[in-house]
Amino acid sequence: MIDVNEARQKQLDYIGITDADLEMLRQHKDILEQIADQVVADLYEHILRQPELAQIINDNSTLEKLKTTQRWYFMSLTEGTIDEAFIEKRLAVGRVHSRIGLTTDWYLGTYMKYLDISAFYLQKVLPETWQQVLHAITKMFN
Repeated sequence: MIDVNEARQKQLDYIGITDADLEMLRQHKDILEQIADQVVADLYEHILRQPELAQIINDNSTLEKLKTTQRWYFMSLTEGTIDEAFIEKRLAVGRVHSRIGLTTDWYLGTYMKYLDISAFYLQKVLPETWQQVLHAITKMFN
């Protein structure tokens, strides 16, 4: 269910997020739960290879806390709802990233890697429909 103000709805329409996308992700919640920990582990393994990103993590948080938050984020995509609270949580995360000095280059690159890793695991657990699920995840990331 999408329940947002008119300006947010315009953004969602532009991206192409639909109730059908939300429902697909909700229906695949159990499958995404199966891969969530490995997706997050692989993502942080990749992130930590960059000394600048490792330093940001060390200066501002702990790896375990970030993994927990990232797992929550990944699974939140399966709740089947986009409302103002959903968007506000993401804006708050963005403000934290800005405050700690995570630049857009690293942020966007990380999401590309996040999608690559997700695709790898989705192909294994959903060989027939992984592309549709990944497409919905991609919309949600954006």
